[in-house]
Amino acid sequence: MTPKQRLFCLSPLIALGVLYAGLASAAADLVKLELKQQPGQEYLLLAHNGSVAPIALDIQLQLSGGASSDRGRLLKTVAPPRSTTTLTRIQLADRPGRQGIGWRARQTVGDPRAVHDPDARYLLPFPPGASYVVGQAPGGKLTTHDTVQAKDAVDITLPRGTPVLAARDGWVIDNVRYFGEGAPAADQLMRANYVRILHDDGTWAVYAHLDSFSNTLAPGKRIKAGQEIGRSGNSGYSSGPHLHFVVQKNGGAQPISLPFRFWTESRGAFTPVQGERLTH
Repeated sequence: MTPKQRLFCLSPLIALGVLYAGLASAAADLVKLELKQQPGQEYLLLAHNGSVAPIALDIQLQLSGGASSDRGRLLKTVAPPRSTTTLTRIQLADRPGRQGIGWRARQTVGDPRAVHDPDARYLLPFPPGASYVVGQAPGGKLTTHDTVQAKDAVDITLPRGTPVLAARDGWVIDNVRYFGEGAPAADQLMRANYVRILHDDGTWAVYAHLDSFSNTLAPGKRIKAGQEIGRSGNSGYSSGPHLHFVVQKNGGAQPISLPFRFWTESRGAFTPVQGERLTH
């Protein structure tokens, strides 16, 4: 995720200007950083996490003119869900002249210490009675799942408009829902509609290439396994309507995919195989 940078130019007690650089995304805006003035020449750097997910923060402070931090210039922490965290206290030097307080910040969804529950059950993400083919899965011929974020993902060839159901209980972290028809073209790589649902073990599932969303879907909502979250589509980098389903966790600098098993009453827990037909 691209780091964000902020620079505050200060004389003692007075903010003279603000420079902000960086592009926003659904994930990058989950935590807001605030520089809050205290009595005297002290400032607090606060992290406001309004999300249901913990957010890992890597922050490099850029201090000049004698400004100092009580926790050094490299800050590494995890902001708990729905919390405000004091990251550091910054003291301005007791002398005239311009002083600078700035930072470069990288935030990644999830706690790197999370451990995937090996007994977790993932229901098939489409309605009971239906049957669809696995177009891509680990162990088969991979055409697009060649990154650490997607190597354990499964593509299911759902026709456009098929209800997509939550495979496991969780909380809606975020969703992107404003893209239209996709294509197997480079300019579509970052244009898939998706939902991310956080599980109780700190991992999450991504449901991607959606066409539309349930009216009740919103960040912060609790979702039950089997609940409809949207309809399948062909948004983003895609050669035809399907559902891209992957379980992920925070791998440090970026999300990484995790092996998982689907579960049905007839088969129990099983690992999906490319080319097989899944029957709910």
